Amino acid sequence: DNVTITSDFIVGFPSETEEQFLETLSAIDELELDYSNTASYSPRNLTVAARWEDKFIDDATKQKRLFVLNEKNKEAVRKSNRKMLGKVLKVLVENYEEKEGKIILQARAENNKIVHFEGEKKHLGSFLEVEINDFSTWCLFGKSFVKADVK
Repeated sequence: DNVTITSDFIVGFPSETEEQFLETLSAIDELELDYSNTASYSPRNLTVAARWEDKFIDDATKQKRLFVLNEKNKEAVRKSNRKMLGKVLKVLVENYEEKEGKIILQARAENNKIVHFEGEKKHLGSFLEVEINDFSTWCLFGKSFVKADVK
C-alpha cells in the first residue's frame, strides 16, 4: 500500500516520433507512476545513438517535449501524494531547519517520499511514524509523530 513506482524518461531520442512521445505520456497514467526522473536526449561520445546525427530531434522540439513531460510528471506526483492523505508513514528523520521559531524536520518515508513536520532536533536520525495531513507537488506534510519500532 505504501509502495511507490518510479521511472526514468528521456525525450527527444534520435528518431523519436510525436506518436512515441505521446505514448510515453500515456504510460505515466497507465502505470500510475508516482514519480519520474526526466531529461532530454543529449549525445554521449562512443554510443551508437551519437552517430545518428541525421535522426537527431531539434532542440526546440526536445525542450517542448521535456516541458510537457515535466508537467505530466508533476500531475502524477500530486495524484500520488494526494493518496497519502490520512495515512501514517514510517519515516527516517534526515534533516531539520528552524523556521519562524519552530523546528521543521525533514524525513524520508519507506516509499521514498519526503515528509516535513514539526518536531525536535533530537529526532535527527530517528525512525518516527507521521500522520500525513497535507501535500505539495514534491513533498508531504505531517501533523503528529511517535517513535516507531525499528525492525
